[in-house]
Amino acid sequence: MLKLSLEKGKSYSRQVEAAAKFVARLIEDASREGWARVWAYPRADSVLAGAALFSILSSAGARPLFSVRVEPPPRIDVPTVLVGYEWLDYGTGDVESVLAAFAPRIDRPPPPNTVYVDGDGSNAGLVGAVIAEMGGLYYRRDVMGLVVAGIHYGDKMDKIGKVYGVDEIVVENVLSSGVLGRVEVLTSVKVYKPLSNTVCRALSVTLNPYYPGFTGDREECARSLAALGLESLASRRVASLDREDLKLLVKGIVSRAQEETGREVDVREYVGSLIVSESGDPEDYRMLADSIVYALEHSGNPEPAIEAASSYEDAVPVLEKLLVDGAPLLASIVRGQRPRKLKSLPWLRAYLVGPPLVPHTFAWRALVLAGLIDKESVIVYEGEDGELLASGLQIEAALGYGELRKLRNVKAVEGDGIRYAVRQREQ
Repeated sequence: MLKLSLEKGKSYSRQVEAAAKFVARLIEDASREGWARVWAYPRADSVLAGAALFSILSSAGARPLFSVRVEPPPRIDVPTVLVGYEWLDYGTGDVESVLAAFAPRIDRPPPPNTVYVDGDGSNAGLVGAVIAEMGGLYYRRDVMGLVVAGIHYGDKMDKIGKVYGVDEIVVENVLSSGVLGRVEVLTSVKVYKPLSNTVCRALSVTLNPYYPGFTGDREECARSLAALGLESLASRRVASLDREDLKLLVKGIVSRAQEETGREVDVREYVGSLIVSESGDPEDYRMLADSIVYALEHSGNPEPAIEAASSYEDAVPVLEKLLVDGAPLLASIVRGQRPRKLKSLPWLRAYLVGPPLVPHTFAWRALVLAGLIDKESVIVYEGEDGELLASGLQIEAALGYGELRKLRNVKAVEGDGIRYAVRQREQ
């Protein structure tokens, strides 16, 4: 049994080496048994980190089963990886196989045949650090691409894209190793595929962040830039803009956003550091993260999205098209209606948005940026049978780590996985 904590400092190398040896052994056991299990807490960086481990186990012949669950399995009877569970409480009799668990904080000691890995990193950062240490066949493009995608949804990347803690070590490793090809950190407007997309193409298809007056409408983007005297920028690649052009574009974006929303806008919502690849798909790892989260919430079923993501060379175009097609739908939500606060849900601040045009997380981010709802709010759609449905990923993003579990424990929400039914107060 091992309890390892990864933090930048003198003991980091020793701790991550021990974790890597244990996880490599787990993969060998799973490959020999032909069976494994990956469970992820319903939080975006947990799921994306789990997808990276799923990809490794699949290629090792372990036939892993992937699940998104609020609670970890009660017993460990096959080689198992858990991601995102801070409240583990396994005893000696509960673990019959081998277990590796990752979370930012795990207080309880592990039983035999178990490693608990926590520390100063997101779920994706902790998993990525161990995979990078294992190296070899495990340290490859599809796996580390998912890790970098997960880091974008962790809490160690700030609003302008600066990375901290273990996540910073992982990103630096990825940039220097060449595992993702030629990769750079580009400071620019936060749009999808800035290396290949023109300004108006990029602004019109980007959902995160939502660009008022630009997202979902390429022609409106061109008209808006023309009105600002910036029509020459519309057809230029984003990455080709020099510093002065970029300043003018950002000024125009902020001006239009303030006009549309009637509120002051923090320029950091729209400008930051982007991790981009100069060759091959995915070009943009923030877009990869968004496309997988979009697919997860769109279907409500994690298995197909994770299986696709784990072999993303073929899946990326499909995932990205699903995301891009949502841009005009998102614009119609923000422009066409006002979310209705639900008074029948006294245990949380919830807003009914409908019809369910785009997944919850993207509607929530856009409505917060537009000033229409509070950041600590839950987006609710009405299902076909009248049930009010929420996303576990959006609840976690809005309310904080472990809040979905608390709501489920008091029966404010019911279900498991990605989607949850929200219980209303009886009339």
